[in-house]
Amino acid sequence: MCKTTMITNIVRSRHLGMPTGRLSGTRILTCSYSDTYKSSKLGRQYPIACTSSRVYTTMPALSEPVPIVLIGRTTEIGRPVAQGLLPEYEVIRFIQSFEAAKAELPYLLAGSKPPESTESATNDVGTHNYGRPARAVLFGRAFSQEQAEALKESTRGSAKDPVAWIVGDQKKKPAGDGPPPGYANIAIKTLRGVLDQWRDEGAVKDDIILY
Repeated sequence: MCKTTMITNIVRSRHLGMPTGRLSGTRILTCSYSDTYKSSKLGRQYPIACTSSRVYTTMPALSEPVPIVLIGRTTEIGRPVAQGLLPEYEVIRFIQSFEAAKAELPYLLAGSKPPESTESATNDVGTHNYGRPARAVLFGRAFSQEQAEALKESTRGSAKDPVAWIVGDQKKKPAGDGPPPGYANIAIKTLRGVLDQWRDEGAVKDDIILY
């Protein structure tokens, strides 16, 4: 028989349409029994049947600032974007080519310092703080969805937690050869909105997200 406190939570969960059980750390524990529970507010008895043996896994809350990698062509855009995403999101590395991203991302997603032999080591964008694994990879519109998918596949197994791969929808790419005036501010607002939504949904999506 489960404890009375657990019975209360089971009844509440059932009436809210939630999985039957009670949160404990990062798991929902389940039990197997039948009983009734009398509601002091409604004056009624409710049948309780908890027979599931499944364990539901939840993700721990993200700590701020969330470490992210920014991939773009120019520091003129990368620098203000990195600064504008603070304090909630910390750009730990700014990468400027597909080749450098392929070499560095396995380290950054695992929480390790990447090789210093690439061009990314010389730019001053980001904190270069590699103590925590990157939880999101943000691509500027100079990079395609196909490139993002290739990098995601090549780094499979590097990260232990879900990673958001945020890349521009080519259908929404501004006309012209370069970024339009004020593009950095537009990018900050857009990327922050996508990151916020990913966090609000539990930061469990490990997939390509278009903006």
